[in-house]
Amino acid sequence: MDLRRPAGLTAGASAAVVTFQQLHLAFGALAAGESSPPPMSRSAEPVVVKYLDAVLKPQLGRKEHSGGTMTVRVTKAQASGEVAAVNGCLDQTKLITYRANGTKYVDASVRRSPTLTIQTTLSRSAGIWKVSNYVLKETRC
Repeated sequence: MDLRRPAGLTAGASAAVVTFQQLHLAFGALAAGESSPPPMSRSAEPVVVKYLDAVLKPQLGRKEHSGGTMTVRVTKAQASGEVAAVNGCLDQTKLITYRANGTKYVDASVRRSPTLTIQTTLSRSAGIWKVSNYVLKETRC
């Protein structure tokens, strides 16, 4: 997993970006088939965890896992009070999938959409940021 963030973020936006990145590290670990990845619930509300689990369900159901490099680049980060918006780009161009038998291939969804736009909203409660809304769009970024 390669995580990239812009320089010069405000303190609030910077803290929200850290949470955004932690969520993607957990997502990437789960996709890679790690035996005990960090729980996505540390950085995301249950509705977001359910959404991202659904994204991975077909792959995990086939007992496959991801390899290679997935790059997540923050393109926008703004925070105001207890709400933040962090948007980004998910670059899958160097991502491969391993079948249960060890053979590898490039998934059709990755070939169709090598980059995806990420739009998130984060909410802060008791000083802790969590992703409260998450949308992946099949648009180039």
